[in-house]
Amino acid sequence: MQRAYDIVRREHAKRSLPDIKLARARIVLSAAAAMFLATWANLALAAHNPGPLIFWAANAAFVAVLLRVPASLRMHSLAGGVVAALAARSLAGGDPLVSAGLVVCDMVEVLTCVALLRAAGGRPDGGLKDQRTFLMFCGVGAGLGAAASVAAASLWLWQATGAQPWETFSVDYPAHALGLLVVLPPFLLRWREVRALVSPTRRAETLLSFAGLALLLGIGWAQTALPLIFLPLAGLLFLACQSGFAAATIGIGLTTAVSLVATFLQVGPLHASAGSGSEAIVVLQLFLGSCVLTTLQVVCTLAERQRLIDSLDRARIGAETARSALAASEGQYRRLAEYSNDMVMRFDTAGTCLYVSPAAQDLLGFAPDDLVAARAGAGVHPDDAVRFTEEVERLRRGSAERARSIHRERHRNGSWVWVEANLRLVRSSAGEPVEIVSIVRDMSDRVRLEERLRDEATTDGLTGLANRRSFDERLRQEWRRAERDGGPLALVLLDVDHFKGYNDRYGHAQGDACLREIASVLGQTRRASDLAARIGGEEFCLILPRTSWAGAHAVAESIRFAVAALGLEHRDGVGGTVTVSVGVALGEPHLSETPEALFKAADVALYEAKRKGRNRVAWSAPRRSARAK
Repeated sequence: MQRAYDIVRREHAKRSLPDIKLARARIVLSAAAAMFLATWANLALAAHNPGPLIFWAANAAFVAVLLRVPASLRMHSLAGGVVAALAARSLAGGDPLVSAGLVVCDMVEVLTCVALLRAAGGRPDGGLKDQRTFLMFCGVGAGLGAAASVAAASLWLWQATGAQPWETFSVDYPAHALGLLVVLPPFLLRWREVRALVSPTRRAETLLSFAGLALLLGIGWAQTALPLIFLPLAGLLFLACQSGFAAATIGIGLTTAVSLVATFLQVGPLHASAGSGSEAIVVLQLFLGSCVLTTLQVVCTLAERQRLIDSLDRARIGAETARSALAASEGQYRRLAEYSNDMVMRFDTAGTCLYVSPAAQDLLGFAPDDLVAARAGAGVHPDDAVRFTEEVERLRRGSAERARSIHRERHRNGSWVWVEANLRLVRSSAGEPVEIVSIVRDMSDRVRLEERLRDEATTDGLTGLANRRSFDERLRQEWRRAERDGGPLALVLLDVDHFKGYNDRYGHAQGDACLREIASVLGQTRRASDLAARIGGEEFCLILPRTSWAGAHAVAESIRFAVAALGLEHRDGVGGTVTVSVGVALGEPHLSETPEALFKAADVALYEAKRKGRNRVAWSAPRRSARAK
């Protein structure tokens, strides 16, 4: 369709008349095919869904098609869409007269939305001037256009079939409005916006953002025990803040797909919080609508914030040309800065603070006058100061135009606040560095979210100990440290004796409680430098840096005695109580083969302890490398 559109756009070029006619026909047929497929798919989905229709996507898809066709072919494409919609409804078994009236009502909605988008600044390729304009369309188009269309359709069905108008309107209007909100944004995305997300400079950031959203979707929608319906909204907001409109739109599409599949499969939090199927669909509609409106509002706010920064830059550069312009721009600059929720700061090229906006009081607890004349980086945490100072120096030397730093700033009460500082170098009309403008925003919530996700990725959810991934990373770290220092490294590997029989006799809930008790013993036994981890179902391991044979054996025996002292009943166990078998291995990284060899030696020792009757400690040593021999 795009190739045909290009031919029509270049009608002024020297092309033959048959080529132009063929291109026009392709465009009209493509539009009709799109409307047919969208309408037929929506009707087929509605036929298999016993409850109310979740959303009507056909009109939104056809709006996107009409926005992309040339203006000279829009009426032809509209006529093709009407015929295609009638054909799809007839194929689905609809009454011809009723279908004709519904198609006319749908076209009212389509034309209203197309007119609004074109009037609000839409371009031929379907894009918009900015996200704020699109949000206005969501309110007016989805609100008025869909309402007028569904109201007309409700009256038509009342006359044709006797269906109550209000019941029809209350069911169909949310579906039509939600269809515009959810389906239209992906169709309006431009390909270059999507490609920008996977560019080399943004690929890792994009993957991390979508991985976080996928994790939240999995947690919220893969279970029915907890009503975590709105948990994915946090991932969408993170996408909006981190990657912008295109990523947020794709994230909304992914969230919609997952929630629809979960609803049709009767899994997910809706079946924990909603009663009937109809109630679940209403809650799903509210969830999807809230996700779209909230996420796009965040995108709009961030876009406005970026425009504010650009406006401040232009005001500063223009003020340099004349004294009168300087005074006017300075006043405008201060008004913008003082009404911003972010803290705005200005520094001269020597790094001395010239101005601080009133937002400093809310962000850091300091009055603006308390920070004026301070040096750049004076309140930065010592661990972050070097990195922040390097960024400022790059701007001062003129080797960079922009810089971004995420660091901790000291609050007046003595605590530390995570902030993001976006710094911009301002040049004079002659191109010389004049000052640095810094926009500082609060990042505490985002940092806490990242820390929570990081903890969840490295901690065993049942026992609170480190998980296998964290154990493997720590073992490699301690191995490299022991290689440098030349000291020993010990592993204590333990397994709960006859644990399968324990689970079979006492149940999995009691088995989980048993594992937590043993994890508590490990936590009390280990030193601050040691790591206790759960690496399997009933397998635990301790990493003991700088520990001799005698020390490792003493730790292993103390754990074995402590577990036995818990007195947890186990009729199938050794002595009628829960016990553990322990394998100890000691390695010298400058002599041993690999950290994997050390773990294997501990596993061999554990097997030996089991073979000898369980509830005992056995030891082993990793094989020496050929170099060590």
